[in-house]
Amino acid sequence: MKFNKLLLIPFAFFLISNVFGQEPEATSEDLPPLGIYPKVSYSNPSNLNFKSLKKKLPKPIVADKALLEMYYKAWENAFNEIEIPKAGSKLKYAYIKPVDSANLSMWHTEMSMHFWKYGTNAFDAGQAMDNFFDLQQMDGFIGRQIDPKFGSYISKDQRKASSDPPLLAWAEWEWFKHTGDSIRAKRVTDPLSFQIEWLELNKALPNEANNSYFWTTPASAGISVIPRSTVSQIDIASQMVINYKYAYNMVGLANNASFQESYKERINQLRQIIGTQFYDPKRNVFADLNAKRKPETIATINGYWTLLAEIPNEKQKTMMLRNLENQATWNTPTLFPSTVKEPNSDKEIVSYGELNFMVIQGLKAIGKTTLANNFANKILDNQLNSFKKTKKLY
Repeated sequence: MKFNKLLLIPFAFFLISNVFGQEPEATSEDLPPLGIYPKVSYSNPSNLNFKSLKKKLPKPIVADKALLEMYYKAWENAFNEIEIPKAGSKLKYAYIKPVDSANLSMWHTEMSMHFWKYGTNAFDAGQAMDNFFDLQQMDGFIGRQIDPKFGSYISKDQRKASSDPPLLAWAEWEWFKHTGDSIRAKRVTDPLSFQIEWLELNKALPNEANNSYFWTTPASAGISVIPRSTVSQIDIASQMVINYKYAYNMVGLANNASFQESYKERINQLRQIIGTQFYDPKRNVFADLNAKRKPETIATINGYWTLLAEIPNEKQKTMMLRNLENQATWNTPTLFPSTVKEPNSDKEIVSYGELNFMVIQGLKAIGKTTLANNFANKILDNQLNSFKKTKKLY
């Protein structure tokens, strides 16, 4: 079987340096749970040692031995991130350890699901998501961070200001497509719908027509170093379309036609608003909105969430792809920097693994698979060249 290197893109989360934004520390606080998520039994291996489980992982057929070695190194790093709850914690399930924080991160967990879906024979990482569903609150809120010591949400900026990127439905749908686990898919459908209700009530700007302008904070956006508007941001606006898009599929598994109709209406409504109001035709970019409901002057790679949400019209797509291939903007040696580097500027521009993954999945969503493959190969070649020298993944 010929191995398609595009399948290795989920491993980019573990390969690209500076992947995860810094998370603020916080104290623990118990909040009343919704209490609808059923207890699930998992047969966890007594030993989560990578070497003992390696034989259960898919083995790519590749001629390059260094590429195969890097592939398994990515898995080894992933297994090193899995932790079983300690005695005294209220956490019920194994979790993915934070990279740079003491707390579990929804952003890290939901994005890592795109990687872990390939390793279910060795370890069922769906349980890492169950920790968040298990703590869902009465109004549908799912917190962005969990304190593993106590097994509860942290108190700082949880309710009012924060909920990580609303991409749980995307992660769960892709998990279902790959594993065929319809039991899990149906189990998580109600929690996903409840979370959407909370997002509509709490993350949409008040006093706006149809609650169509969504907001987030730098920390809860998952990418804290990117300059942001304080009004409405292009990433969460697009992510809400993505959330509805995949939640539509999820509720379809439960034959809930009324929810599907509601989500379809919201998808069409948001696509029209974002496609016109968040787009700057002079620069051919999607950007955050300022207080005057005009696109901000700062262009960030977050504008490409619109591809995965299938928002741009044909003209917008053409111009966005032209920018994406331009070496003066996004097509840099390390690919897809968070912002376009200004001429003669010495400021370091960070490249995020999640955002590289997002762009490539967005290209696939609009049928640009060849371009997605080309960019995927470039990312992997860059990492492989580094790995051959250091035997480390950054």
